[in-house]
Amino acid sequence: MKKLILKSMAFAMLTMVIFSSCKKDKSDSPAITKENIAGTYKLIALTVNGQSYYEFLDPCEKDDDYKLNLDLTMEYVDAGTVCSPAGGYSSTWSLLGTNSIIIDSDTGTIDKFDGHVLKVTGVQSGVTYSPTYSKQ
Repeated sequence: MKKLILKSMAFAMLTMVIFSSCKKDKSDSPAITKENIAGTYKLIALTVNGQSYYEFLDPCEKDDDYKLNLDLTMEYVDAGTVCSPAGGYSSTWSLLGTNSIIIDSDTGTIDKFDGHVLKVTGVQSGVTYSPTYSKQ
């Protein structure tokens, strides 16, 4: 009986070690630096005042590129299906510490950055918006 209890405890401990080693920790996320954030992104979700707004965007807006360059310039590219009239412009971006980003003069809080997904929340004229981007 004693051997059965010891084997059960050993199995339980081994199981805990295996599953806890597979669990992703927040520390696994890359640091929020201009080198890690820089890249080309596509918008994959958008909420306005807590309500999903992405489905209301035109298809020609959903496939556009947001290029955050290492030199802190930003390019919005009307990629894929081109809107009418065609859009696209250049601007700037920068980081404020490790949890805020300024894109095209709009400041937002970085809610998530895992190296692939970038989620930002900002407030403009009393409206809270939260775009989520996927790094390409």
